[in-house]
Amino acid sequence: MTCSSVKVCTMSPRGRRSRSQAAPGDLPRWGTPFSGNCRQVPDKQAALNVALDDLVNDIVDRLRAWNASRVPGDIEGSLVSGAAVMKELVLGRNDLPLSLASSGGASLYTRLVDRIADRTARYMMDSTVQDYARLHSVKIEHVHETFYVLITGLIMFIKANPEVPDRVLIDVIVSSLHVTREAGPQGSE
Repeated sequence: MTCSSVKVCTMSPRGRRSRSQAAPGDLPRWGTPFSGNCRQVPDKQAALNVALDDLVNDIVDRLRAWNASRVPGDIEGSLVSGAAVMKELVLGRNDLPLSLASSGGASLYTRLVDRIADRTARYMMDSTVQDYARLHSVKIEHVHETFYVLITGLIMFIKANPEVPDRVLIDVIVSSLHVTREAGPQGSE
């Protein structure tokens, strides 16, 4: 007998605040108890899309929390905390991405990285880049594409080099985005 639909449960850890209430350190961890809403989707492909979207939504929510915690005008502090968040997001979710890559799911892993890069690039364009542009010239022409390539590259580089110092990531971000660095809250962001 063939099943015509698949049951999918959203993954929100028990006791976790809603996405709109997420604190900077709130990240779901693979293997932790989850509770959430379950729903039927038409097939396994749709179930996979729901799971990927849920993961990407969690990442964007973490970026929203980071963005809300930034100190206006503290570019260096934003770079330091941003690099730390990037490493946390990439390395803190080892189970799923590593299992995808090692089980022959390279195309699935590529889809995941594509969704992460696209959504986070769009979020950054609509938030952090706008904040920066109020006081500085944005010196890149293809903003979405530049962020997409930067995010994709950082994900792969951090995965392959988990011990990379945050300072190296910051330097790559600064040079890729042509960021004007000014230390402290008296600078502009």
